Amino acid sequence: GLFASYSDVQFRAPVLAGDIIEATATVTAVGRRSRQLAFEARVVCRAEPSGSARGESSASVLSEPVVVVTATGTVVVPAAG
Repeated sequence: GLFASYSDVQFRAPVLAGDIIEATATVTAVGRRSRQLAFEARVVCRAEPSGSARGESSASVLSEPVVVVTATGTVVVPAAG
């Protein structure tokens, strides 16, 4: 398929260097030659400030993920041949 467009992209919270991100895409509508998708990215582990006793690349698992980006998009799929 070919990704045709993004729409309604919303940046909801900051992402810090070293954060661990989880991203999902869910098909929300199916057309004859297109698919609508809903995207969401969440921070699941937050980077700890530099100088942490655990090291420079340490991060803590968040009790609740933080939604940082949401968007919708359209994918065009080839015709069945």
